[in-house]
Amino acid sequence: MQRFKRETTLSIEIRRKDLEKIIRHSNETYPAESCGILLGRRDGEVKKIQMVCPTRNMLNSKDAYEIDPKEQLEVYMMADELSMEVLGYYHSHPDWPAQPSNTDRAKANQPGCSYIIHSNLTGETRSYVWEGRDFKPETLKIADD
Repeated sequence: MQRFKRETTLSIEIRRKDLEKIIRHSNETYPAESCGILLGRRDGEVKKIQMVCPTRNMLNSKDAYEIDPKEQLEVYMMADELSMEVLGYYHSHPDWPAQPSNTDRAKANQPGCSYIIHSNLTGETRSYVWEGRDFKPETLKIADD
């Protein structure tokens, strides 16, 4: 008997004002990478971002980021208090496209999490899901407030 794997469409929804917050943070930290945490809820197979939490890049690097563990814990605790979940993270690529880098692949460690990448170089913003071995593109839906 042949089994068919159900193909799911991966998507994440963000309000325009939250996307603009990510872009603004990316521009403010340039030429270093920006980074932050995405909170929200799942609605079926769609992740809906309800809060963007900018964080400090402890590395202050143009090609890598590391979120301060204390800030990360505070955001995780806030998510719990608000009955939200951490849906993923965002960061910028100051001088290259909005595609996962080898550094992104080496540091990703949470399967199912979304990673939104904004490119200062091209102005493009894309989202990916870490599947444990590599990133898979996901549809980034922009909702008007």
